[in-house]
Amino acid sequence: QAETSCLDSLIENRRLDGLLVGGPLFAEDVERLKRQKLAFVLLDGDYHGAAHVHTVLPDDAVAVRRMVAAALDAGRRRCGFLLGPPGDERGLLVRRAQRLRAGFLDEAARLGLVVDQRRLCWCEYEDSVAYAVATELLQQSDPPDALLVNGEVHARAAEAAARALGRRIPEDLLLVNYAESFDSPHAVVVKPLVEMGQVAVDILWKLMRGE
Repeated sequence: QAETSCLDSLIENRRLDGLLVGGPLFAEDVERLKRQKLAFVLLDGDYHGAAHVHTVLPDDAVAVRRMVAAALDAGRRRCGFLLGPPGDERGLLVRRAQRLRAGFLDEAARLGLVVDQRRLCWCEYEDSVAYAVATELLQQSDPPDALLVNGEVHARAAEAAARALGRRIPEDLLLVNYAESFDSPHAVVVKPLVEMGQVAVDILWKLMRGE
């Protein structure tokens, strides 16, 4: 709601010639920006509507391959995954979780790994929800020995759940975080946000010049 109010204010006052948009966004916001004929680029926002929209995304399939490789290199074979929210509830843009799940299944098939679908868990970015999902996952009869997680909230929740269950990290459970910076706990793969921002600025500048 706060992001939408900020967007409304910017559009109404026309205090800009171009816009880089990051963070949560609704499909209706994208449509409104298109109607305003305002140059804009989505940064890490996966829009799948009818209108053509310039979007800069990280290569999540490559990230998943690196996460799986980190787990295998550590001798782990029972991988779980806290993927993120499952879809586009309330009109939010399609989220990363579907791409992570697809990438994991593709990589497992390529490597000939057996996948237990119960270990691939949709999970909101909320501490209490992530903690509950991680706890349930780690209490399975054959729990994962490596847990791939999508971001800092999931990483902290998974660590807390593991320690509450008496699991040692990384001896009993390896955590592999797909993070936004290496300052995030258990970060193994980091989104190239600086490079993505540079690409987005270049695209926006060309759009503003009518190229």
